[in-house]
Amino acid sequence: MNSQRRLAYHAIKEVSQNNHGTVTKLLSILKVSRQAYYKGLHRDVTTWEIRDNFLTERVQYWYNQHHQSIGSYLISEKTRLLPNR
Repeated sequence: MNSQRRLAYHAIKEVSQNNHGTVTKLLSILKVSRQAYYKGLHRDVTTWEIRDNFLTERVQYWYNQHHQSIGSYLISEKTRLLPNR
């Protein structure tokens, strides 16, 4: 699930506290079924998402360390050599 959808689900949850029918109305605006909404709310983060987030953070780290002037080859080498740094 992408982060934008997750944020939307949590926003709906916060807005619709104690307001019956609000969830249905907001979900109809987003064109999302209630089943998908509740399934998404209780969904755990997958190992693939954890790995993807870790790699995204590492790439961003090396990009910022080199003052945003590093190429993809060097980034891949740095993340491959020092994954835990």
